[in-house]
Amino acid sequence: MTITDLYSDCHDQGEGRSPIAQDVEVVFTQGGRSTTIAVVDGDADARVETVMTVPAGAEPGPATVTVLTAEPAELEVVAAA
Repeated sequence: MTITDLYSDCHDQGEGRSPIAQDVEVVFTQGGRSTTIAVVDGDADARVETVMTVPAGAEPGPATVTVLTAEPAELEVVAAA
């Protein structure tokens, strides 16, 4: 999984560059149940590359992954562990 623009604030009114986010939870959600699957730090370019492991107990079907306040990424679990 690649996460870009990992900033801790949104400085969109000319306040300068936002701080790069640290200790950010990556959250897997399915059927109303949420699980933190990773905690990541943005690099110097506010970017992260990490391997995502679907949690044990996930069922085949739709799920989402969320980072900070970004729109959730939709995914499809194709097989149960």
